[in-house]
Amino acid sequence: MMNRINVIAARQWLMRHRAAWLHVAGALLLVVAALVWATAQRPLSADNERLRELVAEAAQRPRAAAAPSAAEQLSAFEASLARPDDAVDMVAVIYRLAIANGLQIPTGEYQLERVPDDRMQRYRLNFPANGSYPQIRAFILQALETLPVAVDDIQVRRESSGDKLRARLRLSLYLLPAP
Repeated sequence: MMNRINVIAARQWLMRHRAAWLHVAGALLLVVAALVWATAQRPLSADNERLRELVAEAAQRPRAAAAPSAAEQLSAFEASLARPDDAVDMVAVIYRLAIANGLQIPTGEYQLERVPDDRMQRYRLNFPANGSYPQIRAFILQALETLPVAVDDIQVRRESSGDKLRARLRLSLYLLPAP
């Protein structure tokens, strides 16, 4: 009987104070909102202000010059090309780069040909190279940075054991036409 009286008393108390629960929930939401604003919104507003200052500074700086046109890029490329007389020296540079990267290049095939539009000549190099993948990759990257060379083809085969590779490299050196 005592339990029943306690339950009835609890229900009556809840019924009398049910409007108060809404006030408590609203007050809790206000506290949570204030905490979110203090911990998240205020630091973000400081970041926003800093970003606005950066945008204002960028707007005041002068703009970079426009990118060169395709014709200007081609003219600059042609100006960087060597003469056919320099082809032997360029092949020597390629061999030095290969040796510096630890590659073995036993022999090679070389062929000078005219590009169809007669604006330049192409000196084709076709040679085997033996070494590891990092050695071959470093050699190719250095050749591309050092000389006006293009990589036409790379064929790579792993030897049966170890990390040594047998590669067949085909490169093209671009030269100005002979006068």
